[in-house]
Amino acid sequence: MRFSGERAVFMGIWALPNANSLDVVKAVRKEMAIIQKDLPTGLQARVAYDATKYISDALHEVVKTLIITL
Repeated sequence: MRFSGERAVFMGIWALPNANSLDVVKAVRKEMAIIQKDLPTGLQARVAYDATKYISDALHEVVKTLIITL
């Protein structure tokens, strides 16, 4: 596949229905940092799309609303 015009390898990761998506993405990012250290010079490992950004933003808005309400 191609990513930003460069050849790339895609690896999809789906959380199980009973898994906490925020914990899953945290663990994935931790593993990606370890993988990045072992890659040859010039290769990069990164998360191209993180669907949990919506969850984090929504939680932030809920907390913000609760603080304003209180």
